[in-house]
Amino acid sequence: MSCGTRTVLDAVFGPTANGETFYAPSLVRSLREGMIVLLDRNFAVQALVEAITGTGAHVLVRVKEHRRLPVLQRFPDGSYLSRLGAVAVRVVDCEITVSTSQGRRTATYRLVTTLTDSQTHPAAELIRLYHER
Repeated sequence: MSCGTRTVLDAVFGPTANGETFYAPSLVRSLREGMIVLLDRNFAVQALVEAITGTGAHVLVRVKEHRRLPVLQRFPDGSYLSRLGAVAVRVVDCEITVSTSQGRRTATYRLVTTLTDSQTHPAAELIRLYHER
């Protein structure tokens, strides 16, 4: 689904016993250069990230906050360059507040993206983008 337009780009159907992470690789076929794919932490799988970036699309995915990713270079906005398998990524640690009818909750998030240029894509912009998903 497209965040901006809420347009359905592709869909996969099958038995619920398999779960959404099983079907996600099937959706890679609809990705193209210039897209940014927003994923929750259950999708932070090396093979899926590599498949998505192989289409020319970018990834912005939440990973579990304790996942250790090597610090290769630090950027002025607090993010850092790392690797997820063969893919160069940038790591952004942040706090995001979610408001629902049941109240507000603030949590620490670790975001990983293939948008590695901290000047072109500041950490604050990526945090706002992820929050839109």
